[in-house]
Amino acid sequence: MRAAEPVHVWVDLTNSWGPRSEPGVLIGWRKGNLGWEGWVIRVSTYSTGNGSAVHVVQSWIPAPLIRRAATDPPRADISQHKRIGG
Repeated sequence: MRAAEPVHVWVDLTNSWGPRSEPGVLIGWRKGNLGWEGWVIRVSTYSTGNGSAVHVVQSWIPAPLIRRAATDPPRADISQHKRIGG
């Protein structure tokens, strides 16, 4: 793993870049079989049946699903967001 300066990022596993995007911190990079991946610690929200709760997840995320954070969650128009990574 190549260490990175911790960077505040948005992660969207759906690649739709909207309200389902999750905040996270990028802490490293590696070259995987399908391209670059970032080691990200992110906060995920889920339904409890009586509302919602959050949990922290750390995992390798494909680089195209990671965006450097601005002040607001990313929009579907990703041209407005800086892409990071390999």
